[in-house]
Amino acid sequence: MLAVIGFHRSLTSVVAHWMHNSGVCMGDYLMPPAPSNPDGHYEDMPLVALHDDLLSQQGTTWQYRGEVSLSPDKGLEVLQRYVALRDRLHGHHWGMKDPRQCLFLPNWHQVLGERGQYLVILRHWSASIQSLLKRSAQDMALGLGATRENAAFWQDYGHAARIWIAYNEALLAFLEQCPPKQRLVVTQQAVMHGLVLPDLVEGYFAIPLQSDTVSPIKPGLVHDEVDESLHAHLTEDQVDRMEAIWDRLLSFAAHRAEHESPRWVAGSGSDRDRRLAYSILAASPYKSAPAGSEAKGKIAVTHGETAVDLSVADLAARADRAYRTLLLLDAERYTREVLYLNPCDVASHVRLACIFLVSGQLEAGESVLSSAIERLGEVPLLLHFKATVLDLRGRTGEAVALLNSASATSELLQRHRIAFMLKGGQPDGRLAFEAWARNRSNSLEAWQKTARALTGVEHPDLRKDLAFRVASVWNR
Repeated sequence: MLAVIGFHRSLTSVVAHWMHNSGVCMGDYLMPPAPSNPDGHYEDMPLVALHDDLLSQQGTTWQYRGEVSLSPDKGLEVLQRYVALRDRLHGHHWGMKDPRQCLFLPNWHQVLGERGQYLVILRHWSASIQSLLKRSAQDMALGLGATRENAAFWQDYGHAARIWIAYNEALLAFLEQCPPKQRLVVTQQAVMHGLVLPDLVEGYFAIPLQSDTVSPIKPGLVHDEVDESLHAHLTEDQVDRMEAIWDRLLSFAAHRAEHESPRWVAGSGSDRDRRLAYSILAASPYKSAPAGSEAKGKIAVTHGETAVDLSVADLAARADRAYRTLLLLDAERYTREVLYLNPCDVASHVRLACIFLVSGQLEAGESVLSSAIERLGEVPLLLHFKATVLDLRGRTGEAVALLNSASATSELLQRHRIAFMLKGGQPDGRLAFEAWARNRSNSLEAWQKTARALTGVEHPDLRKDLAFRVASVWNR
């Protein structure tokens, strides 16, 4: 069992992609691609849900900053259930990847024992934090994602550094006690500069791999530049602490580049970006009350009567809990009972399809969604999941065709249609993405999310930094 381990934005998606193509299955129900990552994250959806649940139960999220103690004994039964499921579906050699796993390595080590093989990817703290900030600012500029979650990187001074420290202290503690034969540590820079991972992994862990697999690494990703504006987010103590952790992590690296330190460069923004940034700042003055709160959306899609029988709601809750804890037979039974009582419940049709996906029955999952669409019509959520299944089954072109032909429209469908076009290499995919990004940049939602975030940023330099990042996206 091969786990690809590393902090967020550390090349783990590309490495997991490479391992998957080389013969280590990373899962049947992989997270769907996005316009910002059309090649996909190669994260098994039940694994991500499992980790999110463990974090939620302990009062935190993926933005864990060491604010609570995480128990090394939490969730062992569910982890064992996940391992048993993957063993049944994929035999002895399979893989998993989720950056949150850095926080639960002691838990996984208890479950996997000597079976666990850990391919660890290290990336310098500055580059990972820079990438996190870029992604969050872009999401706000395009009106995507949760404002509170994205804005925290600017509203809470030092937020990103605390996340990096918490994750990598946990990783370091694990490396210090993990037997050397079970861990292979390489740096992101070593991989980007030509390290052939399939050959290396096969030789080190004795995992049979297809060594002639083409690397998914894109040459344009190879750089070591970090914008000096990043310093505005960090205290000197945080920098010193991260450098100390980084040096200790590097001591475990079996393969590293000649130069691992970043090359700091001055910002390259235009005068046009600066003018727009100052206009954004003027329109979004700081308010002492926390910003970023958002109205809670409706969880269920309403069809027919708005009143829901309590027994149906209770069954649905039980089905969802059973699904998230991988009690799949119970989840299927409860879900079918909900659908018997309410055949028009979209969420239950989707859950039933997902149960089949997690179980490795992709054809059955597609059949469930096709039947639901025939019964309920072109509900965007159903179309989205059917397109996802088509992509998982290697029929990305059919996924694009389905979304192109749909009479129903939604932001979700539009975004995923473009992601599938980019993944499939369709020549007009890039043009469609640029047109979509322009429309999102000009949307009221994008402005509202940006303004809501900025009104909660007190630090002057961080206000300027966020406004400038948003402006550079809007002017692109």
